Formats: sequence, structure tokens, C-alpha cells
Amino acid sequence: MTCFTCLVYPAGYFSYGTDKTNGQPKMKTNKPIHHYGAEFNTSAADIIVPYITGIFHPTSVVDIGCGIGTWLKVFENNGITDMLGIDGHHVSDSGQLLIPADKFVATDLNTIDHKRFDRKFDLAICLEVAEHLQEAYADNLVNTLCSFSDVMLFSAAIPGQTGENHVNEQYPTYWAKKFLQHNYVFVDLIRPKFWNSPEVEWWYRQNAFVVVKRSVAETFHFTPWDEKVYVIKEMLEMYTSGSVKYINSVPSKTLFNLLVDRLGSKIRRHVKS
Repeated sequence: MTCFTCLVYPAGYFSYGTDKTNGQPKMKTNKPIHHYGAEFNTSAADIIVPYITGIFHPTSVVDIGCGIGTWLKVFENNGITDMLGIDGHHVSDSGQLLIPADKFVATDLNTIDHKRFDRKFDLAICLEVAEHLQEAYADNLVNTLCSFSDVMLFSAAIPGQTGENHVNEQYPTYWAKKFLQHNYVFVDLIRPKFWNSPEVEWWYRQNAFVVVKRSVAETFHFTPWDEKVYVIKEMLEMYTSGSVKYINSVPSKTLFNLLVDRLGSKIRRHVKS
């Protein structure tokens, strides 16, 4: 059973405006989309990458859905040069790559063939990408990630998060079950560490997990995730502020829990900071 809790912390990250063509509100900054464009910055990666490398000490990393290579660039800044970025042809055609061209492979992420890449990496990352792929290809994405590494940093948009080209928003339990079929477990290292770090975009703070092979979890004495889902304040405020008009697209169960959590937020803010 999915458990919802809204933990409150200060400051918001969204700026909304009005689309002049149809009068509907739209996001102007910090869109939760991982492809390319002016919204990219390294603030989250600058904080999370040193934390992850400090635990696992990877010497190689692959990023599936790397966009222009924002996260890989930060890994490079932290001394890791054995890297590979994988994303669509639109990225390479954009001329905005932050990593060397020979470190990037263009392919359709929906139908990515893991057999094409005959190697393993110390770390694989896939951040806010899975929701952009058709659900029919979800298993293929998981298979590919597992073929690349025993250690992953993974995040994907939850239902109601909304965003450009989100076609498969799912709760983390959905993805955890798919990874478990390959004997990988979710470990909740990111959310407790960075929940109140405003430099990290809220979708990472809400959705990011470390995913490891069970044998790795045993080696590091990791406790598998308890399957609790926390809804962050910024996501909730998109709806309670009235800025988002497509509220009917949100599953009713999700919206109900969001509103219940909103009512109890004043109590919880005194319980957990």
C-alpha cells in the first residue's frame, strides 16, 4: 500500500505565466524535463554527485537520458572521465552538448538495445527520464539499466507531477517492482539527505533513489526502501495555488491524499524539519 506524507519546507521553485495563445498557465522556469535547453543547470548535480561518489567511488558512469550531459559534466569535474551519455538525436543536433561528442551515443530511448553496448559501468544514472517513455517500453528501460551496472541513481516523475511530454508517470513502487525482478532493490539515501536542500530541484528531492543489486545492498548494509512515498510541498502548491488548470488529469486518489496532507501540514512541520 502506498503511503503519502507531505513534509513542508520553505521556498518554492516554480514561476508561472500565461500562455498568450490559449490563456492557459504554463511553467516559465525550472521545468521538470530532462532533454536540453536554458533550464539546465548543475546545481543539483554539484551537490548530489560528490555524495554518491563518496559512497561508491565509481570510476565509470553511464547516463541514460543524459540530455546535454549536465550530470556527466559534473562527474567529469569530480575526476571521472570514463563516461557515456545516451539520448535522442535531437540532443546531438542541438549543438549544446557539455561532454565530448565521442562520449555521446544517439538512439531512441524507447527502443534502446542494451546488447549494443557490450560493457558494464560502475554507476548508471537515469534521472526524470522514464516518465517520457511509453509504458510499453518501461521493462526495456529497466533491463537496459540493469545490464549497465549493479549501482544506479534513478528518479522518475510520480502521478500528478505533470511536465512536458510526461506519458508514463508512476509511483516509485511501480519501478521498484520491475527492478526487483532483476534482484535489484531501492535504497532511500537521497530523499532524507537532500529533502531540505533548496539548491536541489524538488523533483530530484522527491523522486530520487539509489538502486542496487541485492548483493551490493548486503555488502554496504543498506536497508531496502520501506515503500513510503512523500509528496513535496512544491508539487502540492501547483494545485492548491490554482496555477495548474489540468487538475482533472491527476488520479483522484493522488489528489485526495495531497489535499489531506495539506490540511495536516501545519502539524507535521513541527514534527519533522
